Amino acid sequence: MSKTQTYDARMGSNITDVDDNIVACRGGRHKWPELVPGKPLPRKFRPTLEPGGVVLITEYCARCDKERYTLTLSGGIFDRGAIRRYKDPKNWVVVPGASPRDFQAEIYRRLHEEIMAAAKRAEVGGE
Repeated sequence: MSKTQTYDARMGSNITDVDDNIVACRGGRHKWPELVPGKPLPRKFRPTLEPGGVVLITEYCARCDKERYTLTLSGGIFDRGAIRRYKDPKNWVVVPGASPRDFQAEIYRRLHEEIMAAAKRAEVGGE
């Protein structure tokens, strides 16, 4: 059995059964809220004032809904050394032995027809 076909006893599935959005996040990167000075805070970025003046930042991936938690220093100052915690969405699947490259390969497998059609159009007509 190849790495991309590794059986996940906990979920009873393999990489080919993983939700498209989760495959995209695991094969690329999550779509965390983007903070831009001069613009309002994004909807999926939630700061909460905690005891001691620290701020708990809760962020949600726009694609797969994974949650990321970061605790600031007192006064809301970003802590470069902060350890982030994560919470997986309900449909998150662990595929033992599967690496980000395996998920990238799965993205290409799922998009193979579209990729080949675009490549042929570019070859023929110069897209």
